[in-house]
Amino acid sequence: MAGLFYIQEASSMLPPSALYAGEDNDYEAVLDMAAAPGSKTTQLAALMENSGVLVANEFAASRVKVLHANIERCGVRNAALSNYDARVFGGWLPEQFDAILLDAPCSGEGTVRKDPDAMKNWSLNSTAEIAATQKDLIESAFHALKVGGNLVYSTCALSPEENQQVAEYLLETFGDAVQVQSLQTLFEGAEKATTSEGYLHVFPQTYDSEGFFIAKFTKLAPVTAPTVKKNSVNFLLVN
Repeated sequence: MAGLFYIQEASSMLPPSALYAGEDNDYEAVLDMAAAPGSKTTQLAALMENSGVLVANEFAASRVKVLHANIERCGVRNAALSNYDARVFGGWLPEQFDAILLDAPCSGEGTVRKDPDAMKNWSLNSTAEIAATQKDLIESAFHALKVGGNLVYSTCALSPEENQQVAEYLLETFGDAVQVQSLQTLFEGAEKATTSEGYLHVFPQTYDSEGFFIAKFTKLAPVTAPTVKKNSVNFLLVN
């Protein structure tokens, strides 16, 4: 409660760690596209050493309050909160962010060991619907990313529909403009969960943890931004 630390599942800390893996990670502008409740947002702020600008976006208005509370509790000073459908960022702010974390809304079956109700409403139809949203979000994220910037996509789902197939959609959509960054050396023993593509697909039994999927991409070339139907807002980042 004093903000000295944030209790978080180990595998849930991997996406921000992946975003900051490597040498080229001196980010000035970072976007957390689906930020609530704020665990990864506060981790990103710590990695940024409370400098630059961290845009913490949350679509569900009911969750913005807890996101704000955690950011304030942990002493984060470089965050700007927003409440938008993250699908608009690609059109509103094309190529504005050095790094983007998309910890996407998902089916959540990776959390079943701590939450027995995680599979209560699971179905193939709901998985397909969520995967369609995830594809929209990752496309928006790539448009909002600067050339040379890094994007991390993650879920706490276990199915390929919400993980590998979403990553493959990004690669098919943008071709030579996107490159996969292997996460095989992210931590000691990471090779046990690394796929042939270089993604991390952590199953609960691998490390005695929650299930998680993490993929990292670099933008190699500019792409034409989409036209957003909604009116833009006065929300600009200074380069």
